[in-house]
Amino acid sequence: MDIFSAQIRAGRALIDWSRRDLSQNSGISEKTIQNFENVEEYTPKPPIVRELIEALQRGGVEFIHGGVRLEDYPEPEEIKD
Repeated sequence: MDIFSAQIRAGRALIDWSRRDLSQNSGISEKTIQNFENVEEYTPKPPIVRELIEALQRGGVEFIHGGVRLEDYPEPEEIKD
């Protein structure tokens, strides 16, 4: 499984978006999103992946090496007791 599919799924979870929400915000069909997230042999073309990433970024998700986080989430050293 490509890391991007896991990041898309995790990004949706961070901002509590369903596949329908992501579809509506990206213009990509729910079926394509479902296939990307669940079918190991399916990898959409780069423009589709880019649309999904950009939609999640507009929703407040930041893509980092190997994962995702919410924008403006403090780095561990910035968290104070």
